[in-house]
Amino acid sequence: DFKPQPPRSPLPVGPARVALGRVTACFSRFFSLRFPLPPRFKMASQATSSEQPAVNDIDPNGDVIMVVGPDKHEMRVSSNSLQLASKVFRAMLGPNWSEGQGLSKQSPPKVTLEEDDAEAMRTIFCVLHFRDDLVPNKLAPEKVIDIAIECDKYDMTSALRYTSAMWLETTSPWTIVEAGFILTAAFLFGNDEKFKICSRKLLLFYPQSYLGLLKEDKIGPFLPFTAVYYLVQERHHLQVGVLDIISKGITDACTKVQIGSGGGAECGWGNDRKQANTKFLSEHNQISIHNMTVHSLITKLKEVTDTFDEKGMQHVVTCRTNYAKRHRLSEEETCGRKVKSIVEPAGLCLFCVRIEGFCDSHKAIREGDSLNG
Repeated sequence: DFKPQPPRSPLPVGPARVALGRVTACFSRFFSLRFPLPPRFKMASQATSSEQPAVNDIDPNGDVIMVVGPDKHEMRVSSNSLQLASKVFRAMLGPNWSEGQGLSKQSPPKVTLEEDDAEAMRTIFCVLHFRDDLVPNKLAPEKVIDIAIECDKYDMTSALRYTSAMWLETTSPWTIVEAGFILTAAFLFGNDEKFKICSRKLLLFYPQSYLGLLKEDKIGPFLPFTAVYYLVQERHHLQVGVLDIISKGITDACTKVQIGSGGGAECGWGNDRKQANTKFLSEHNQISIHNMTVHSLITKLKEVTDTFDEKGMQHVVTCRTNYAKRHRLSEEETCGRKVKSIVEPAGLCLFCVRIEGFCDSHKAIREGDSLNG
């Protein structure tokens, strides 16, 4: 005979983490079966190789040994340090995965990360465990991008925010590919300041096509095409800006600087400045400057104009538009100041690249320019 069952007592109300812990405990086996860990995270005990390098005790009291790279470099670390720094490690070494079972300082289990770069992961682990004695102050660009890729993969760029800024310094001379490594690393680390500085360096000192960067295995998959597109646009903008300064220099020389009364005898300084700028413009058009760096173009321009500008700032002459008014070339009218006004803001915005458009601050600047224009 059917007998009604007494109603079950309601689930006791408690802290959210207690309820979550109960649910996790009930479904721990379900998680491990339903979401098996990828092969690259398999337990080291399943590996076939019996010869492995000695364990590198990054944390001598660590409760897990990470076996990294094809050469199986063993690194003893603290699971707590990894879980605090990375959401991926938090899941991998948590209670829902087999790798999170049996964590022990006495007999630490081994987890294989066979696809990762051992040197990069060792540096990352040293940073996470405050082993500053083992962390280099400077790294080659290719080493920096290796670390950035691993940090992006395991979602722990925030944990290396301050240390990575030290590695992203742009004082050393690089090839264009090395500059691309640093630019990509700055993008992955989310460092807007370093991203702008490195992109400015690419704009000023490299005449090559930026498209070749996307063919690099450590750049193409991680740096958006938008970044390269903006680099091409920005470099063209700088080149046109320099040529525009030269053109205005010709105009300024013949209209602003003349002396005399009545007919107004021409100023020798004005004529000389005009002729120098005209000659420079004839030798450096948009076709001829294609293989020049923007920095070289600016340097050559300043070699021509600095002498004239310095003299123009020292002597007072009569302005052609008003013979009763005395005119001196102001600092703002010099070539150096005009070049500085277009070079200083040069560089890409990381947030604009991410959204493939314009962030709020740059959108406001563009709207202001359009209104002023």
